[in-house]
Amino acid sequence: MDWLADTRNQGAIPDADLKWYGEDINAKGEGLKKIALAIPEDVFGQMSMSEFDDIYYTHQITNKMFADLNEAKSWLKS
Repeated sequence: MDWLADTRNQGAIPDADLKWYGEDINAKGEGLKKIALAIPEDVFGQMSMSEFDDIYYTHQITNKMFADLNEAKSWLKS
């Protein structure tokens, strides 16, 4: 299973939400192999996505950030 997150309009994500993502998605996301993130234009959103990236990197889910949504989709198909 793969996941595409279009976070281009995302602002800062509260730490409690990042923690929830790390705990809940990892616990219930069995089969999740790849996450493609279309990165936000907002610097605070970019910082949140960087923290998100760190959470999933430590749990052996392959993730990658993209400036372009179409590139993210292509990567997921590969």
